[in-house]
Amino acid sequence: MINESGEKMKCELSRFSEKFKEHFDLSIMMCSFEERSLSLIKNVERQQLGNVLIIYNEENEACRIQAKKAEEILGDNCVLLSVAINDPLVYADRVLGETSKYKEAKNVLIDVTTFTHEALLITLRICEIAFPKSNVKYAYANARQYCSDEIGEKKWLSKGITEVRSVLGYSGDLNPCNRDRLLVIVGYQVFDISRIIYKITHSLIINVVYLSIMFLVLKEKKS
Repeated sequence: MINESGEKMKCELSRFSEKFKEHFDLSIMMCSFEERSLSLIKNVERQQLGNVLIIYNEENEACRIQAKKAEEILGDNCVLLSVAINDPLVYADRVLGETSKYKEAKNVLIDVTTFTHEALLITLRICEIAFPKSNVKYAYANARQYCSDEIGEKKWLSKGITEVRSVLGYSGDLNPCNRDRLLVIVGYQVFDISRIIYKITHSLIINVVYLSIMFLVLKEKKS
């Protein structure tokens, strides 16, 4: 568990309700294809979670199955929200639309265990808009290993890169006169990171060559 000030508090999942006594008006979670996405709600007293927003990727059958399991575990006062993970605009629009219904929530819990990196960043920015004065806490269930029910080549988190894009809501402070810096936090997916770096640098080289050609053409015409 991490609070807004960044303070980390650790405990076993089975002792969550014993250690953290506060009642949450709204809890937000994302169901992935992993059973681990249900870890928190299986170990926390139902009434402590309040209203629960269950986000899942509508394009993945395994995610839909996990979301249905979450609904069965939680029972009343939970909402299934289907989103398009590969469409940030649709994702942000749907999540903002649903969270805005709970703008009076004073205590909010976000289970970040199985959010994708991009979806989590967008969700955090949405929560800044929807709950500017709320007490927001973040919970994460550690994994001993990923895809524990799979073996060999089937044990994976992602395969390849479909698109490289900026994260919606994080435009940054861009200045064409300054050089950009790429910050990479490397975990298990070193190969995927190397592919991203290759794509970015390859794009930069093409742009530089294009600009150089345009400059020479314009210079020649001018002379």
